[in-house]
Amino acid sequence: MIRNNLAVLLAQKQIKISRMALDTGLSRTTLTALSQNESKRIDNDTLNVILMYLKITPNDFFNFLKYDFEIQIETNSFDINFETFNGEQTMITMNEASFDLFIRLDDKISSRKPVYEFEITVDKKQNVSHSESIYNSIENDADEVFFSNILFNIGSFESIKIFQDFADREIPKEFQTELSTKIVKNLKNIFISETLKKFPNASVSYIEEVADNLDLVSPITFLDLLLF
Repeated sequence: MIRNNLAVLLAQKQIKISRMALDTGLSRTTLTALSQNESKRIDNDTLNVILMYLKITPNDFFNFLKYDFEIQIETNSFDINFETFNGEQTMITMNEASFDLFIRLDDKISSRKPVYEFEITVDKKQNVSHSESIYNSIENDADEVFFSNILFNIGSFESIKIFQDFADREIPKEFQTELSTKIVKNLKNIFISETLKKFPNASVSYIEEVADNLDLVSPITFLDLLLF
């Protein structure tokens, strides 16, 4: 698994992506994708410009980990309610949700492929997301959206402790953050997918806004992030 350190390097040197794009002529879109490690490849000319601009070597720019991570989330149960007013979605309530999270590590050196499994369940005490229309008497009518985060709990103490010990021993911090980001992204995507299965006519943008407010917590530290 290879990732680059562009975001860290820019932060250390206090350089904004917009400034780097202006100075180098590289696309801001390209630099943003690279800084977020979302780019599948980087060509030699682009890499050369970046290295020259930041005055670094390829060893400073790249990090390598002998593992690749495969994230998979499977739905066990998903029960969600919509309340509407004047035909608009005004409230989402999670009645029940349970997912299995699988983290498969592909060891490129020893060919081991251990799989870690966790359960993600909705916290029924904090599971409502809603929008309300507020009348502004000074200006015009204004629609404002308020979201109370939908909270999910991940794993048990024992399962997380086993994986956390492995991660702390063998996975550098930056790769832990990368893995955490992938887990959250997958959870949000499956939440959107399952919601639209039950309510195919729902506003996609509204569901995406709700998904952006999902929180994922664990009983102990999970990849150095307690709250996403």
